[in-house]
Amino acid sequence: MSLGIWYEAVMRWVGTAESVQAAGAIFVRERRDPQSGALRLLDIPDWLTVAARMRFRAAAHFSVRTAGGLVPRRECVLTGDEGSLRFDGEVLSFGRRGDSGITPVDIPAHERGAWRVERDFVEAIRGLAPVRLTTFEDGVRYMAFTQAVADSLASGRLQPVEDLPG
Repeated sequence: MSLGIWYEAVMRWVGTAESVQAAGAIFVRERRDPQSGALRLLDIPDWLTVAARMRFRAAAHFSVRTAGGLVPRRECVLTGDEGSLRFDGEVLSFGRRGDSGITPVDIPAHERGAWRVERDFVEAIRGLAPVRLTTFEDGVRYMAFTQAVADSLASGRLQPVEDLPG
C-alpha cells in the first residue's frame, strides 16, 4: 500500500506524528502467485485507516484501500483548529474555519510535483544529484510511523510513534 509514501509527504508539511490508532481489514484472503501458480495467503490489509496525532497541533487521517467501493482509493486529511487540508492523490483541497466547505487549491504548474522517487534515489546513490526530499533520518521516521501503525493494527490500541533523539 502507499501509507509510508503519504506519511513522508505529510512530514514535510506538518512534521511527525506523536501517536497512531489503526484499523484495517483483509477482504481478499488469497491470490494466485503469478510465477508459481500457487495460491498464497495475504496478510496485508486491503483497507487501512489511520488516525494520527501530530506533534505540532494537528491531526491526520489516512485512508488507503486496494479493494472495494466507489470512494477514493486513498486520501489524507489534515485538521487543525483553523482549517483542514485534504489530498486524494489528485486534488488538494483546503478550508478555513468559517468557510462553507473545502475547495480545491489551484497549484501553479511550476510548483506541481511528479513521481520521481526511483529516479531521485538512483541519482543520489550514483552521486549524480543531491538527496532532494527524503533524508536518511526522514526514512527512519517514516519506518517508525509504519511500525507504529502495524503495532496498533495488531493490538487494536493507540500506539506511540518513536522519534529520533534530539
